[in-house]
Amino acid sequence: MSRVVEVPAWFDDRSFEQFAHSFSQGALTDRMLFDARAAQWASPFGLIAMLTAAQAVREAGGPAPVFTVPTICSVFRSTMLTVASRPLLTKPRPRSGATAMP
Repeated sequence: MSRVVEVPAWFDDRSFEQFAHSFSQGALTDRMLFDARAAQWASPFGLIAMLTAAQAVREAGGPAPVFTVPTICSVFRSTMLTVASRPLLTKPRPRSGATAMP
């Protein structure tokens, strides 16, 4: 059974304590689910906090945490979220008809 770690709706340096409290409620070797379904926005600080927490779990010998993606459609307009076969962070696409530089 997985332990659910709630990701705040607005994840930044001010809401980090909420994530840290949920993360610290069990052993690092537990199977974890980082639940971001209710997330509306995350700062770079929040994204790094989730990735660092996942790395701590792996270094402690636990299984890699599973991440859920936000359910709000507007979050998907960001180029920060991509499919698993592509990098997590991508170069922004130009809004005009111009092509992006490689």
